[in-house]
Amino acid sequence: MAPTVLTLLGAKSDGDGKLLSHQDGTAFEPVIAEPGRARHVIGFLFDGANPNVLHDLAMRGAAPNVARLMSEGTACRYGVLARSRR
Repeated sequence: MAPTVLTLLGAKSDGDGKLLSHQDGTAFEPVIAEPGRARHVIGFLFDGANPNVLHDLAMRGAAPNVARLMSEGTACRYGVLARSRR
């Protein structure tokens, strides 16, 4: 997610095309491509929520507002995982 947000903010990459020193992903093109480029980005973090459970609740109708947010935006099916490198 960070490369997408940084690209939308106009950050410049280094010579290797990276925006972060430990970047392991790339910008999500459908959000940043013209036409239809996002004018605003709002991120939701459901801290402690298992993304599989959240998606299941949304798909079964038990979390209708989350389902609506997912249908109107971009959702990562298995969540976004952060890991440290040593």
